[in-house]
Amino acid sequence: MKYRFFSLITRSYTHVGQGAADTGVIDNLIQREKPYGIPVMHASSIKGAFRSHCKEILGYNSNRLDLLFGTDDTSSGGTGTSRTIYQSMLVFHDARLLFLPVGALYEKASYYATSPNTLQRYYSMANKLLGRNENHTLHLPAPGSNFCCYRENNSNIPPDIEGISGSFIQVGQDVLNSKVFREIRTGEVAMFEEARFRDICKYCIPVIERNCLDDDGVSKNKFNEEVLPYGAHLWFFISYPDNLLKIWEQQVDTFLADIQETYVQIGANFSLAQGLCEIQELK
Repeated sequence: MKYRFFSLITRSYTHVGQGAADTGVIDNLIQREKPYGIPVMHASSIKGAFRSHCKEILGYNSNRLDLLFGTDDTSSGGTGTSRTIYQSMLVFHDARLLFLPVGALYEKASYYATSPNTLQRYYSMANKLLGRNENHTLHLPAPGSNFCCYRENNSNIPPDIEGISGSFIQVGQDVLNSKVFREIRTGEVAMFEEARFRDICKYCIPVIERNCLDDDGVSKNKFNEEVLPYGAHLWFFISYPDNLLKIWEQQVDTFLADIQETYVQIGANFSLAQGLCEIQELK
């Protein structure tokens, strides 16, 4: 198999729902990994969004769509003609969270929250699939710490993120220029202890109030919906057989280049300009 590795960065509020409500006030929850509750975008959601993008935005014809994504049903589409059934040439994998923007007090408006295990999983998969030999060197300063922030210039004011106090670690510019910062283009990283990071992912996800309009234009049926914030970083990969005919592999290369040219809309609320995501290949 061949593997292509990608970052996915939300460029607007993004709701990829799990079709369920919680026991409190949130009606529409986002997709999450079990059992830890970390936000995720399931492979089926990504595949469906990419297929729709290729059809509606890029203008791919049905034969090209079927070749890349497989046929979406077994019908003839009402034309009375037979239709060949294809299995998808591409295998899509879940997009997993790497950094979550979180609110802060004092010096900065926000940081990018992550955890050692979250970073390590990313590096382990990137090393395996891309033939890398890299590791992150960012760790919590001591057991029991809530979180720490890495920066070149130290500060006398301890960082405060979502009401949780932490500490700064002064590091050199070489660390700030390291691959983990450059490749995914983050701002300042806040490294959380694992349990705290899960709490952040559970309690600090934005919730927006939405409503439906009846036939008279009257607002009714208000509901609350979780969304990933602007700037959330996720990663995923796409695999396909390494023995494809050259002409088919060219189709794959063109498709993977095309989805990086413009934002891809993933999830709900397209008419509200939500779900806009930037896709970039990592090598």
